[in-house]
Amino acid sequence: MNTSPSKKQSDTTTHKANPTHFDLIIIGGGINGAGIARDSAMRGLKVLLVDKDDFAYGTSSRSTKLIHGGIRYLENYDFKLVWEACHERKILTKIAPQLVHMLGFVIPVYKGDKRPAWLVKLGMLLYDLMAGFQNLKWHKNLSKKGVLKLIPNLKKEGLKGGGIYYDAQTNDARLVLANIQDAAKHGATVKNYTEVATIKAHFSIDGKNGKPREERADGVEVVCQDVLTAEKTTYIAPIIVNATGPWLDQNLKKWHVEEEQDEASQPGKENQHGSNSPKSFLKSPYSNLRLTKGIHFFIPKITNEQALLIGAQYDGRVFFVIPWGEYSLVGTTDTDYQKNPDEVKANDGDRDYLLTELNRLFPEKKLKLSDIVADYAGLRPLLHVEGVKEGAVTREYKLKTDQIGYNGTLISVVGGKITTYRRLAQKVTDLVAQKRASKCHTADQKLPGSNFHEQNFAEFKKHKLAQKSQLQALDPDIADNLLNTYGSQIDQFLPYLEEHFGQHPAKTNKSVPGHRSTDKTESKSQHVPTQLDPASRIISQSPVIWAQLFYGIDHEFVRTAEDFIRRRTELYIHQKKHPEMEEMIGKEMKI
Repeated sequence: MNTSPSKKQSDTTTHKANPTHFDLIIIGGGINGAGIARDSAMRGLKVLLVDKDDFAYGTSSRSTKLIHGGIRYLENYDFKLVWEACHERKILTKIAPQLVHMLGFVIPVYKGDKRPAWLVKLGMLLYDLMAGFQNLKWHKNLSKKGVLKLIPNLKKEGLKGGGIYYDAQTNDARLVLANIQDAAKHGATVKNYTEVATIKAHFSIDGKNGKPREERADGVEVVCQDVLTAEKTTYIAPIIVNATGPWLDQNLKKWHVEEEQDEASQPGKENQHGSNSPKSFLKSPYSNLRLTKGIHFFIPKITNEQALLIGAQYDGRVFFVIPWGEYSLVGTTDTDYQKNPDEVKANDGDRDYLLTELNRLFPEKKLKLSDIVADYAGLRPLLHVEGVKEGAVTREYKLKTDQIGYNGTLISVVGGKITTYRRLAQKVTDLVAQKRASKCHTADQKLPGSNFHEQNFAEFKKHKLAQKSQLQALDPDIADNLLNTYGSQIDQFLPYLEEHFGQHPAKTNKSVPGHRSTDKTESKSQHVPTQLDPASRIISQSPVIWAQLFYGIDHEFVRTAEDFIRRRTELYIHQKKHPEMEEMIGKEMKI
């Protein structure tokens, strides 16, 4: 991974003034942490969000990229989860129409399937009924002919029929980014590549003698270090939220302070852990989670506009084939994982499992490992449950509260799924802001990129393309990709297309979410080398252009080449054929 920050950012982030005291410090910049930061900042709290890696580095950029109620959870009788997820799905289609789109899912039923036709029909009916008035579209039962009309290249032998129901898909990493940007817009301080080194009780300093007060501690002290610059900063807040996903147990162990109190535990003295904290009171065990691994891969497109839900013949697990541009996204697996979360990756066994099932239904394709264009692996931070198969573990979440010192609070987010992040964030913020009169407005205020008045996103794109000559001058696939990527933020992006030879009218305004410069005056960009046209493609197979990199550095918290390749764009799909891409982009970031 190229971890060198861009020249501009390495010059500005180490000197940027940040307030020391916050109402709330959130550790973890995945979807849950981002959602909590947005909700809390919108309610007027002074918020700090930090992540040791990039925002959405972990599970939140390695999902199946669905916003769904979870039709398969009905088999586990998780009715509460399905109801909540279906209702949240509808809310997200309203507040993020740029990023969340309805998608049809075909379920083919074959002779001898573990889920017979009557069960599939019952499941789709119950799924729609649980969504109620929040349903996206009513399901349909399909004959054999109806299934093949939607998925023509499916195996015909033994096919009895099936059905189609409706959920939604999303760009998971950019959904996280939208929440981060909105949190920043409402005053939150957000920092990627900022690792928490220690957490301990904080004592205020006596103004007379400069020593810690002998009274009780007045909050929690969090020492952070910038991973790329090594700068250390100390922050203080009464409440800390641990939203670190698969790293939750690992971090609880890292931050733990023994409960035994001795003479060295008094204010102003250090105990055996190098801390002047009193008793920690951390009671959470280090086995809150059951981690399961899920892998996905991209292959040349094998379906049209609909997705496909498949029950694996080998073990009955459910997985998806989802249209993703010119590719099909296939996943996921569900296997227990007990190693370091930082080391999760797909292996040939995972890939072979999915390929075998695909070849059963698409025998004419004769798919093999070499057909996989790109893959990724992520971890589900599930509630710790023993004695059941991985797929039967609930996707519910819990909030666990611990005390740090005498009046510091640590709230740990255990479990959860991307679809229910907004409601989870609301519950956490209700706990944090219980003495404040402000209410949650995240369900009725649109996310950045989705602030348009057209009836739907397709209409917005059509109108914007007709209005903007800069977009009309580009190749159609480039213009379409820019509109899909930035939505209503396209007007903020367009000046970067005019940034030829370093001449660019954009303002370096630190109030812009993601912008790191402290200079509020007009300036020329520091990102564009003279030999590059910002409107040119980075690689010929992708519509991503150089201007997006420069915009990403200024407005989307891009600090490394990997941030841009994997989480601001989809260039990573082409990385297998272009291994030089990361180094090439990294060099441009240093200019």
